Amino acid sequence: NRGKFWAAIGVFIVIGIVAFILDAILGTRLTTASGAQIGIIGILIALASIYFALAVYAKRWHDRGKSGWWSLIMLVPLIGPIWFLV
Repeated sequence: NRGKFWAAIGVFIVIGIVAFILDAILGTRLTTASGAQIGIIGILIALASIYFALAVYAKRWHDRGKSGWWSLIMLVPLIGPIWFLV
């Protein structure tokens, strides 16, 4: 249901914030050539959570009576995330 979906999204957000803080505390940030800073822990957490995020999205699509393959709509720039929220 919708509540479980948003609870899972909330967990992903909290984990991302914790990874960001750990990167800042432990000094595990790298600076790219353009000056952007990338946290190593954050990258590892993000890569590990892709599978779980896709599973949560597929479950939400199934709750709406649609195929889990609709999760891939998120890959379409601009339109995908908006369609996903509708």
